[in-house]
Amino acid sequence: MRNLAGYLIVGASAAAATAVATPIIERVARRKNWMAEPDERRAHPVPTPDVGGIAFFVGLIVALVVAFSMDRFQPLLKGNSEIIGVVLAAVFITALGFVDDIKELSAPMKV
Repeated sequence: MRNLAGYLIVGASAAAATAVATPIIERVARRKNWMAEPDERRAHPVPTPDVGGIAFFVGLIVALVVAFSMDRFQPLLKGNSEIIGVVLAAVFITALGFVDDIKELSAPMKV
């Protein structure tokens, strides 16, 4: 069996960063009133903070930083331009999600 320790470290780092970022982002969302109000499309009965996707983005960035700092992943990451595409796509998706959470974009705008 392959040594999975590196993958576990990267995954745990992402999970920990997301767990730490979530309550911080929740407080900011409440303060800024970035809330999803209950309606027929939503299952929650009370207003719920939006913009939670930012916490997942933080987890992704932390995971990449940790992976880049580990020798184990250097052969995979060094000189690999695909990772730039992944990060740019994540930035775009997170930004679109953020704007949608704040302004409620129409479906055609999201496509």
